[in-house]
Amino acid sequence: DYEGDWLAAAVNSDLVHKANRAEFQLSDGDRIEILSPMQGG
Repeated sequence: DYEGDWLAAAVNSDLVHKANRAEFQLSDGDRIEILSPMQGG
Protein backbone atom coordinates (compact mmCIF):
# COMPACT_ATOMS: atom_id res chain seq x y z
CA ASP A 1 0.00 0.00 0.00
CA TYR A 2 1.69 3.21 -1.17
CA GLU A 3 -0.45 5.77 0.63
CA GLY A 4 -0.18 7.63 3.92
CA ASP A 5 1.74 10.31 5.73
CA TRP A 6 4.63 7.93 6.36
CA LEU A 7 5.55 7.92 2.67
CA ALA A 8 7.72 10.20 0.57
CA ALA A 9 8.12 9.93 -3.20
CA ALA A 10 10.87 11.30 -5.41
CA VAL A 11 11.23 11.42 -9.18
CA ASN A 12 14.74 11.97 -10.54
CA SER A 13 15.88 12.91 -7.00
CA ASP A 14 13.20 15.65 -6.68
CA LEU A 15 10.59 15.14 -3.98
CA VAL A 16 6.98 15.06 -5.16
CA HIS A 17 4.64 16.65 -2.61
CA LYS A 18 1.80 14.43 -1.42
CA ALA A 19 -0.81 16.84 -2.84
CA ASN A 20 0.76 16.56 -6.32
CA ARG A 21 1.24 12.78 -6.55
CA ALA A 22 -2.12 11.95 -8.14
CA GLU A 23 -1.63 14.29 -11.10
CA PHE A 24 2.14 14.02 -11.46
CA GLN A 25 3.14 13.07 -15.02
CA LEU A 26 5.97 10.58 -15.44
CA SER A 27 8.18 10.47 -18.52
CA ASP A 28 10.08 7.59 -20.08
CA GLY A 29 13.31 7.06 -18.21
CA ASP A 30 12.18 8.74 -14.97
CA ARG A 31 13.71 7.27 -11.84
CA ILE A 32 11.14 6.77 -9.07
CA GLU A 33 12.01 6.34 -5.40
CA ILE A 34 9.56 5.43 -2.64
CA LEU A 35 10.93 6.39 0.78
CA SER A 36 9.68 5.43 4.21
CA PRO A 37 11.05 6.06 7.69
CA MET A 38 13.01 3.26 9.31
CA GLN A 39 13.56 2.81 13.00
CA GLY A 40 16.95 1.70 14.17
CA GLY A 41 19.36 2.00 16.94
